Amino acid sequence: MREHPIDGAEMLKLFPPLEELVPAVLYHHERLDGSGYPFGTNIIPLSAQIIGVCDSFDAMTTERPYNKKRLKSITEAIAELKSQPQKYNYKVVEALEEILKERSDVRYKNI
Repeated sequence: MREHPIDGAEMLKLFPPLEELVPAVLYHHERLDGSGYPFGTNIIPLSAQIIGVCDSFDAMTTERPYNKKRLKSITEAIAELKSQPQKYNYKVVEALEEILKERSDVRYKNI
């Protein structure tokens, strides 16, 4: 599973109109403190930071077949992301929080 950023980036390279998305896909599991993968770097394009925050939020709040942990509420997930500024760009987390607050979707009513 830790190879999927590399696999996804390689696939995008096959489609020249999408090639500018390669860094976002390649680095979306990297963290600001260098604890991510596949490279363990802390130099991360903003596009990848955005996808990484969204992916982490989604992993915390939706069921996944490989993860049977208790799901977090939206409020809990945002709080967890905010509590880790060494890993996640705080401004990106705040932007996600604002978007979720503006949504009319029932899933996001508990913020």
